Amino acid sequence: MKKIYLVDLHNDKIVDCDLCNAYGAVLIRKGTKITIQLKQKLLNNNVEFFFAPSELTPSIDTYVDLFDTFTIKKMEKANKVYEESFDELATQFEFFKENHHIDKKVIADIANQLVDSISGNEQIFVGVQGIKEKDYYTYIHSLDVAVFAILFSNSLNFSDSKTRKIALAALLHDIGKIEIPDDILTKPSRLTVAEMNQMKQHPVIGYNILKNELDYSDSISLIALQHHEKFNRKGYPLGVSWDSIHFHSKMVAICDIYDAVTANRVYRKGMLPHQAIEFLMSIGDVELDYSLTKLFVRSIAPYPLFTKVLLNTGEEGVVVKLHDNYPHRPVVRLLNSNTSCDLMTELTVFISRVL
Repeated sequence: MKKIYLVDLHNDKIVDCDLCNAYGAVLIRKGTKITIQLKQKLLNNNVEFFFAPSELTPSIDTYVDLFDTFTIKKMEKANKVYEESFDELATQFEFFKENHHIDKKVIADIANQLVDSISGNEQIFVGVQGIKEKDYYTYIHSLDVAVFAILFSNSLNFSDSKTRKIALAALLHDIGKIEIPDDILTKPSRLTVAEMNQMKQHPVIGYNILKNELDYSDSISLIALQHHEKFNRKGYPLGVSWDSIHFHSKMVAICDIYDAVTANRVYRKGMLPHQAIEFLMSIGDVELDYSLTKLFVRSIAPYPLFTKVLLNTGEEGVVVKLHDNYPHRPVVRLLNSNTSCDLMTELTVFISRVL
C-alpha cells in the first residue's frame, strides 16, 4: 500500500485507482473527480489520508528471459506472499494506532505464512526485500527483519516451532515506534540529540505494549526491548551485557542492522548486500557477537538472484543461481553470449562489482 494525503489530491484530478482507509474500505472510487466539496466532506469526517496499491517488491520483468519458468513462478509467488503479508501487517499496525488493539491471530498467521513460504525457497526469498517507502518504512522494515530472521533460523536448523516464534517476535520488534511521532520517524535528515533520545524509547514502549497490553510472552516481548543492545554494552535502552540478553534478541539485532543499512533513506543511499555483509563483519565483537554474525552472513546472499554484476573478465551478467554455503560464488548468466558462468568451477573468475 502507498499512503496518499488529501492535501496532495488536486482539484479536478481524476483518481486512477481506488483509495481506501487502513482497513481496506474504499473511500474514493477509481475514476472519481476530486472537487472542493468532496475534499471538505472528507475533512469533516476526519479523513486526511488514504491508501492505494503500490509495488512493494522490485520487478522481475527486466531479466525474466534469463530464468526458467519454474524459478519465475516461485519468485512471483514469493512477491505475492510478501505483499499480502505487508498489507495485513500495515492494516493491523494502523488499527493499533487508533484503537490500541491488534488481532494476534492475524499477526501469527503472517508469521506462519512467511515461515511456510520461505522453507525450501531460501534462494528466492533472500532477494525479496521491500522498497522502503518513507511513510511505511517501519512496516516494511519489520517484515524484512522477519524474513531475515527466518532465513537465519533455517540456517541454524532451528525447530519449526522455534522458527515460528522468532518470526512472530521479529514482526513485532519495532511496534514501539507506533508511539513515536511521525515527524521523527519520517524526518528527511539526521535526528537531533533530543529526537534521538525520544526514538530510543521505542524498545521500552514496545516491550510494555507487547507484555502488558497485548499479553505476549517474555520470549516475544524481550526481543522488542533488547534488539538495540550491543556487544560492547553501548546499546540502548539498558546498556546491559550481551550475555544477559535473549538469544533471539541477538539474532534480531543482527537482522535489524543488516536491513537498516541496506535501506535507502533521504539522507543516504543504502548499502548493497555484499557491502552490508562487510559492514556487519567489521562491527563484529564491537557492537555484535562476531561468531553469531558469521553464522548470519552464511544465510544471506551477497549477490541475490537478479543482481547485475561485472566480472573480472570484463563481461556483464546476471546472478541466476546461488550455491549453498558458497554465496560468493554464484552462477552468472552472461548478457553478451547468453551462456552461464559457474563461479564454483571457474575459479579464476570473480565478481568485480555490482552494476
